Amino acid sequence: MPLTPQSYPLLLKVFYFGLESKLITKADIVKWADDIIMAAEEDLDYFFIELSMSSSISEAIVLIKDQIPVNNAPIVSRVLLGLIYHQLNNNIIGLKRACDIMDHINFSNTLTGYEESPLYQFSDEFQEAFRQEHFDNLRNDTLAFLATYKNLTLDNHSEWPAINEQIEISIPAIRNL
Repeated sequence: MPLTPQSYPLLLKVFYFGLESKLITKADIVKWADDIIMAAEEDLDYFFIELSMSSSISEAIVLIKDQIPVNNAPIVSRVLLGLIYHQLNNNIIGLKRACDIMDHINFSNTLTGYEESPLYQFSDEFQEAFRQEHFDNLRNDTLAFLATYKNLTLDNHSEWPAINEQIEISIPAIRNL
């Protein structure tokens, strides 16, 4: 049985939404596809070669969308929040960009009320923070919230369902703090 894009539905959904928000780069996708091609010991769907050779973000997005349904789900939104955590924490993206992406994730309406409320709050607070010390406090508060998702990385996509389950279990406990 050949290796197909349907073998990686969650990862490809994260790639799709990550590319749309520019949280994931085309180089990330190409590297992943190249790794799949190099490691393949069985027949391989041509999709991986097309993705590896895609010439633009738009082309990669279309290739993914043609292979899997790209509906969003809580786990996809949570992985994106994990990616934001790491990029913000490592100064790859700034606070404004992080808040913009979190605001966009919130529009998907896939998360719990506990998760959605702080996302709206961070975006609102960013608009109101005029002095540097406010940005620093907001950045720290944002990172503290996003730390819930820090175990969701592109490198451990096979573990996402178990990590997501732990997050869902912990949400009521965190809400009551």
